[in-house]
Amino acid sequence: MRDVGGKLHLFFVLTNPTDVTSYGYSSALKVLSVNISSINPNNPLYDKTCVIQAGEHPFIVKESYVVYSKMMIDDVATIQRLLELGVFVPREPCSTALLKRILQGALDSDRTRQEFQNIIRENMPE
Repeated sequence: MRDVGGKLHLFFVLTNPTDVTSYGYSSALKVLSVNISSINPNNPLYDKTCVIQAGEHPFIVKESYVVYSKMMIDDVATIQRLLELGVFVPREPCSTALLKRILQGALDSDRTRQEFQNIIRENMPE
């Protein structure tokens, strides 16, 4: 969970810590994370690529979607520090099946930055 604009939002970490210096980032290990948001068809960020139903994750209580256009690359040490400070609140991990859907959606969505798609391809679990 992460505070975004005064509201707590669910984020999923999509990759294991990895070196992404070849993409111009610092040498610190990074992960990709993505926001989950409730569906509002009038929201210009709404992306139908990966819709998550209520109950597919304990925190998701209404139909939601993955906001691929706001995918982020995060420094692992920063995430750990923010967890220790209570700024980020850990939640249950998503199921393997849901993670695979989210990752495939990241590759399929035209809203995912190309470099993020490349990082996912390079780190895709078997």
